[in-house]
Amino acid sequence: MGDESKIVRNRLNVYVPFSVMEVIKRTVEMRICDGRTNVSNQSVALELMDIGARVQTKKLDAMERGESLHQNKLEEQLSFIAHNVVRANQKVERLIKIYGEHQNVERELLVRIIEHTPLKDREVSYLKSLFAGLENYDYE
Repeated sequence: MGDESKIVRNRLNVYVPFSVMEVIKRTVEMRICDGRTNVSNQSVALELMDIGARVQTKKLDAMERGESLHQNKLEEQLSFIAHNVVRANQKVERLIKIYGEHQNVERELLVRIIEHTPLKDREVSYLKSLFAGLENYDYE
């Protein structure tokens, strides 16, 4: 076996505060309850360190570029808001267009559709009660 097959590992002893150890223990217990068998305190601690290292790398890269640490977050939030505003505007425009198309339908066609749509007695009485004030229906 050559040098290529050797895995270089950095060994590091770390003392973990009790608060972090509690998080690690809770995570281990949760994963064991989920049915995982190869879970240990060391694997969870290494995973947390890896996540923290990625976050720290992004912060350092942003600082080296001279960016504010919160600038990207603000831009993402503004982008999200703008995207939702545009989507809401499109929905309102569609609703107005549908309403406009409904106004263009001939009254006789609507009456034929309504007459040929079977309704239950309860639905008929409910509709009569809704429109009684507008059309002055006599209903019981």
